[in-house]
Amino acid sequence: YHREILEILHQPIPTRTGQDGQPTLEIDPPVLSLSHEAYDLWVKFYNAVEAESGPKGALRSIVGFANKAGTHAIRIAGTLQVFRNFDATEIGLEAMHDAITLTEWYLNEALRLSGMAEPNRDLSDAQAVWGWIQDKGLTVVTLPDVYERSIPSVRSAGRARRVMHILTDHGYLVNGNPDKVNPAVPTLDGKKRSKEFWRVAA
Repeated sequence: YHREILEILHQPIPTRTGQDGQPTLEIDPPVLSLSHEAYDLWVKFYNAVEAESGPKGALRSIVGFANKAGTHAIRIAGTLQVFRNFDATEIGLEAMHDAITLTEWYLNEALRLSGMAEPNRDLSDAQAVWGWIQDKGLTVVTLPDVYERSIPSVRSAGRARRVMHILTDHGYLVNGNPDKVNPAVPTLDGKKRSKEFWRVAA
């Protein structure tokens, strides 16, 4: 590896020629095209990633990174091709195959890290909601109060319920109506009533 890198570093740097016929300091790198086989393989990879980037796809949680996977694969393939043959003018099938393998590894790592970050987001939101409850001086909190009036990242009933369960599990709150048999309590604005509510633990 080190020998190959040294050989590449010792290659003359291609530069543009000025109007006077003399070389300039402007770099003029050669253009790498894709072979037909490499292009066909890349298209299959691109389409597969795109198909998994939708709302129900396996890559939905990292869609921002996944949308750039095709570009990353081509850039990696170009790097691998030049490393193998500094004078190459075309990205071959082997380089593209290896580049896609590497890009898939990065996609899987992004998925893994995304899965690790999600619980941290839950705890962060729960802490923020608890701070909101304390700032308001509340002793009773309804589900609509949480997703309509608390922090911006909790704006659905499902998300609010998840956060409230975390606060309950950690002993900050007590479910005020676990069996849904107690009467509903009013929300903060008094415009509606809810049977899903929690009390601040004593």
